[in-house]
Amino acid sequence: MLRCFFLGVLAFFVTAAPAAASEVGPCVKVGIATRANDVKEQEARLGVKIDHIVKFQPVQKLSWNNMVHLLDQGVTPILNIEFREDYANLADITNGKYDAALREFGAKAKLDGRLVWLRLLHEGNGGWYNWSVYYDKNPRQNPEDLKAAYRHVVQVLRETGGNFKFQFNLNRYNDDKNSMVPLVVFYPGDDVVDMFLITSYNRVGTTKEHAEWSTFKWDFDGAYQQAIALTKKPIGIAEVSTTTYAGTDKPAWIRDAFKSITENYPRVTEVTWFSINKTVNDVLWDWDLNTAADIAAFREGVTQLRAARCKAH
Repeated sequence: MLRCFFLGVLAFFVTAAPAAASEVGPCVKVGIATRANDVKEQEARLGVKIDHIVKFQPVQKLSWNNMVHLLDQGVTPILNIEFREDYANLADITNGKYDAALREFGAKAKLDGRLVWLRLLHEGNGGWYNWSVYYDKNPRQNPEDLKAAYRHVVQVLRETGGNFKFQFNLNRYNDDKNSMVPLVVFYPGDDVVDMFLITSYNRVGTTKEHAEWSTFKWDFDGAYQQAIALTKKPIGIAEVSTTTYAGTDKPAWIRDAFKSITENYPRVTEVTWFSINKTVNDVLWDWDLNTAADIAAFREGVTQLRAARCKAH
């Protein structure tokens, strides 16, 4: 299997020297992934300005009107286009099955003219989405297929003339056993990527494989070191959150995560808190900011991050 072949490459990337704590990076944009559509309502709830909202849409039902609703509220939309099927469909993506839907969406974007960020084939290095390399119904499990599909979608959307920028998002891990094929194996190239994003959660209690909680730094650091060695593009945190299980003090975890981003990761320019609770296999994944203490910690963390990283911008 390809993942075994590539594990030896990992050592090179994870030994990259960490950034000095005194290094100050660019201003950081902070947003949320949410089902809510009223930006002012969310800002009032959280007590901070929201720079962007992440939304998820299936490619078969792309709606430019949803982007307009956010744009009209003065927030940057980040659209996660999902190529959902009940089978492994990376080959279909590359062969143009969804081109008509993409072109229709792009034509509407061109008429509007305002910028929308697009996140394509997110976490494609995993095994949980049908477009993922290691999806169990995918017979090839070849990272080249992910790269080809991503490049094809970018090409189609660019040809429409829509005002898009493109995010390439990989997960910290490839599966629930925390396997890690080096990120370089999946990277489609700087010419089709405007920002490189990493998903990083404290997933304790979500599955039996996640029995112990971890700090943000423990989970994120290795992938970050690989990313900064791989590309000069801005780095983003695609989704971040924590559960409350196994002794996790969620407000303390949130404060520590933002402190760590401030002090240790100067290449990070974007952070998205995943503000959607989910129930999976009868287990609540309580990712949202669900209590007053959670919200206070988030507000404090965002405020301190911006004070440290945005005061000179």
